[in-house]
Amino acid sequence: MDEQAKQQEAERRAQEARRRAHEVSRKAENAGRAMSEMANVSAETAAVWADASQRAMRELFELTAGTAKESAKVYNEMQQGFIDGIREMQSLVFRWNMMWPEMFRDPFRWYQHAMMDSVDYAQRHFKLMGGTAEAVTESVERLQHSAEEAGKGIQETFSTATTRMKEVYAQADRAVERSAA
Repeated sequence: MDEQAKQQEAERRAQEARRRAHEVSRKAENAGRAMSEMANVSAETAAVWADASQRAMRELFELTAGTAKESAKVYNEMQQGFIDGIREMQSLVFRWNMMWPEMFRDPFRWYQHAMMDSVDYAQRHFKLMGGTAEAVTESVERLQHSAEEAGKGIQETFSTATTRMKEVYAQADRAVERSAA
């Protein structure tokens, strides 16, 4: 009986070892599946954030390019106004030089012409300044609109990324539940 008990004990131990080996194999398989699923989740997470970063950077680059273009346009308009102002001033100085002889012949008429030219120059100068201020104001309004559009685009990008990340987290949760089962 001793021999039979030893044989039964050996058989029981062999069955227990097979069961443990099978359990270890199943756990290893589940762990491998879980690792694969987690790697997929990690890759999806990286893809979501890479896409979100790319879109946000594109919006910022477009805004920066638009700002540079708008700044160059305003600078050009301001420079043109400045050049026009210089021309007007040169023209005024030239007319005053031409009127010097008249100053000695008819000082009141010279004074009247000088005052009219000065007032005319001031009006033109203020008109140029007004045009420049208007150009700057319009530019700022366009930049504000561009910034708002870029902000909306970036907000939409991160909203989409958040939604996609919720899906990725749900996928990860399902993977964890499957590996725990």
